[in-house]
Amino acid sequence: MPDYERMYHILCAAASKAVDQMRGAPEDNMARMTLLDALHEAEEVYIREGDMIIKFPSKRAKSS
Repeated sequence: MPDYERMYHILCAAASKAVDQMRGAPEDNMARMTLLDALHEAEEVYIREGDMIIKFPSKRAKSS
């Protein structure tokens, strides 16, 4: 099963770095704001619903 939490962290770190790299170019402002809005929304979802993530037991944990 894919590690969605790790994928989230990788993608958000890259988006955050890209946003920081766009700070000096006025023509990139709209794209920068779009990325920032998405990052903030993703963070809110992660914080709000993070404790609701379903953890499936490993196959080793099966009881007989």
